[in-house]
Amino acid sequence: MKNWIVFASVLGAITVILGAIGAHGLQGKLSDVQLNSFATGVRYQYYHIFAMMLAVVLSKQFNVNLKVSLWLFAIGTLFFSGSIFLLSTIAVHGMEGVRALGPITPIGGLILVAGWLSVAVQFIRKK
Repeated sequence: MKNWIVFASVLGAITVILGAIGAHGLQGKLSDVQLNSFATGVRYQYYHIFAMMLAVVLSKQFNVNLKVSLWLFAIGTLFFSGSIFLLSTIAVHGMEGVRALGPITPIGGLILVAGWLSVAVQFIRKK
């Protein structure tokens, strides 16, 4: 579980940097809609960093295996937030081919939902 804390902590640092880039570096380069999308990616990444940290604590506190949930949170965050970051900044990086990632965003969202449901299932199973 130590590796998950390290991973979530590093991801947290990256998220602060991305938030600062969105708030200060992308102003005037992206439309309000694109900036809002970027901010959504940052926000959901933050939510799921805390979800990962909480999953580690809950797994220790209640002796529940939440490794699947942790993986779902990590992969879902990569797909959901990562695709939003790339799609919302096309105006800056100019890689039009990134538009093909559009369907990855809702898939990432579904994976995040699966992560939350996985937590619920593990606690329902616990005796």
